[in-house]
Amino acid sequence: MMASPDTAPARKLRVTNSFLCNTPKLLSGGYHFPNPQSQRHGARDTALCPWPRNKPFYTKLQWSLGWREAEKIHRMPYKCRREGKLCRNVKQTLRPTTRTADCKHETLQCLMSPTSWNAKCLQRDVKVAMKLIILENYGQTSEWAAKFIRNRIVQFSPGPDRYFTLGLPTGSTPLGCYKKLIEYYKNGDLSFKYVRTFNMDEYVGLPRDHPESYHSFMWNNFFKHIDISPENTHILDGNAADLQAECDAFEGKIKAAGGIELFIGGIGPDGHIAFNEPGSSLVSRTRVKTLAMDTILANARFFDGDLSKVPTMALTVGVGTVMDAREVMILITGAHKAFALYKAIEEGVNHMWTVSAFQQHPNTVFVCDEDATLELKVKTVKYFKGLMLVHNKLVEPLYSMKEMGVERSQSKKPYSD
Repeated sequence: MMASPDTAPARKLRVTNSFLCNTPKLLSGGYHFPNPQSQRHGARDTALCPWPRNKPFYTKLQWSLGWREAEKIHRMPYKCRREGKLCRNVKQTLRPTTRTADCKHETLQCLMSPTSWNAKCLQRDVKVAMKLIILENYGQTSEWAAKFIRNRIVQFSPGPDRYFTLGLPTGSTPLGCYKKLIEYYKNGDLSFKYVRTFNMDEYVGLPRDHPESYHSFMWNNFFKHIDISPENTHILDGNAADLQAECDAFEGKIKAAGGIELFIGGIGPDGHIAFNEPGSSLVSRTRVKTLAMDTILANARFFDGDLSKVPTMALTVGVGTVMDAREVMILITGAHKAFALYKAIEEGVNHMWTVSAFQQHPNTVFVCDEDATLELKVKTVKYFKGLMLVHNKLVEPLYSMKEMGVERSQSKKPYSD
C-alpha cells in the first residue's frame, strides 16, 4: 500500500532549476524539500519536510530564484560565503533596481547578476536608482536637463574652496541645454565662477582653432557666454606629442579635483557614449580610440559631407571614467536613437552597447523625448511616465543663486526688534 504524502519517509532530493521548472509533474504530494525555517533551527539546516508545508514559499521561489539551486536557500540572504569566487547570493529578480550584499572581501562579481559588468564588492548597501525621464519634445528635454544641472549646482553651494565638477559632452543633442544654462546665467540665477568642467572627448590631429574641434565647439556654444574661468575648463589635447600621456594626465586632473559630481553625456545610434564605440571595455579609462565607420559617417555632416576630412581617431574618457562620477545624466533624443535606448533600458549590460553599463550606476538619469521611446515596451513607457510626478521633484522647485544669496545674507543679520 502506497504511503500518503504526509506520512511518506523523508527522501533527500537535489532540487535544481530543471526540477523547479517542471512544476505540474514534480511539485506534488510526496516530494520533500529543505525546511524554509532552517535559519531559526540551526540543527535542522539539512532537515526535510513535506511539500504542503512549503507550498507558499516555493511558489515564490520559482519566480525569484529560478537561476540558483534551490537547495542553497538555507543560507542567510545576501550573505556571501564564497570568498574569492563568484558571489551568486543575490535575489536580482525580486528587486531588480537594488544590489545588496554583506561581503567583507573584494570579489569582482559580488552585487551583480551573471550578465553584469565587473565591479568591486562594497561593504554597504548599494542601491541602483535608474530614472527615465520622458518628455514631449527636444525643447522640453533640453529645458528639463538644464533645470536639473542648475538645481545641482545651486544646492551644492560652490565657493572658492569648494568647486562643483561637471562633465560635459559635445554634439547637437546638448546644444539646447547649453542655451538654457546661458539664459539662466544672464538672468542671474546661475553662476559658473566656481565650477570646473571636464569634456568627454576631442579629435586627434584637428587644430584647436578648427571650427569643428571640440575646443571651438565648447567656447563658441557655451564657455564664452558664461562666467567660467578658462583655467577651470579641461579639454583633451588631440595634438599632444604623447597622446597616452595626455590621457593619463587628464585622469590625474579629475582625481585631483575630487572626482566628477555630475557627468552629462549623449549617445550615438549605436549606443556609444563619448567615443566608446561598440566593443569597448566597460571599465575603460581615458585613452586613444579609433572611430567606427558609423561614427565617421554620422560626423561627416559637420565636415561638408566629405569623409576624407573626418578624423579617424580621437581621445576619449572611458566608460569606467564616467561610471566613477557621483551622478550621470544621459540625453537621448530622436527616433534614430530609439533602438539604442531600448538596449540601454530593456536588455542586459552589453559591451556592444556601452550605454547599457549605466544600468549598474548608483545614480543615473536618462532624459529623452517621445521619439526616442518608440522601441521601448508600452508598459515600460507607462511605468516611467507614472513616476514623473516624483521625478519632477528633481527640478521643482527651481532654485536660484539670487534667492540663495538673499537667504544667506538674511541669516547672517544680527537679531533685532
